[in-house]
Amino acid sequence: MVSVALVRTIFLFAGISDDALQQIASASILKRYERGQIVLQTESPGTLPAKYLYVLLSGRVRVFLQHPDGKEVALAELGRQDFFGEMGLLDDLPPSASIETLESMEALLVPETVFKQYLVGNAQVTISLIRALVHRLREADRKIESLALLDVYGRVARLLLDLSEEVEGKRVLQKAPTKTDIARQVGASREMVTRVMRHLEESRTILVEKRKVTLLKSFRNG
Repeated sequence: MVSVALVRTIFLFAGISDDALQQIASASILKRYERGQIVLQTESPGTLPAKYLYVLLSGRVRVFLQHPDGKEVALAELGRQDFFGEMGLLDDLPPSASIETLESMEALLVPETVFKQYLVGNAQVTISLIRALVHRLREADRKIESLALLDVYGRVARLLLDLSEEVEGKRVLQKAPTKTDIARQVGASREMVTRVMRHLEESRTILVEKRKVTLLKSFRNG
């Protein structure tokens, strides 16, 4: 059973009344998924899977498109407090992208009727949703710009910079994506990404220590 205390921790429902929280908790369900499990697929009809808002309580998922020839394009990774499935609730169409778990995951599934009820009746929920969608749109714009204007070298460099974080004055990826994941995200072959990463390392632009990648001064100045 879903508790009110749990629903209260979800930023999307911040500011709504205790009665509303209780109704959301009563109608929603908790579901666990194993690593590598497909949660939504683009070819799925708008039936049961598309009729929930999925809020991640733990774990991570990847959002991707798969072409008929088997090639994939990674669109995003989502983690705790992120959500997906909202587009199918808003336009009654099948999912626009597929969702796969990157690790074991627990999600809160909010039924369509309940979600729409509080979307219409509560301005704070609507504003939170709009802000999250605007953020995703900005990220999509950056990805489109990168694919259109940068070569593979530039796309890999931008991805590394975007994924890095400041640690003691250095930009660091504590656990960098695999070359296969990087290839999916930048729209290139794994072989091309391998060559780019090797060149960055040999030119002392990055320092690679197992999965940890440090962006060196020459990278940031370049």
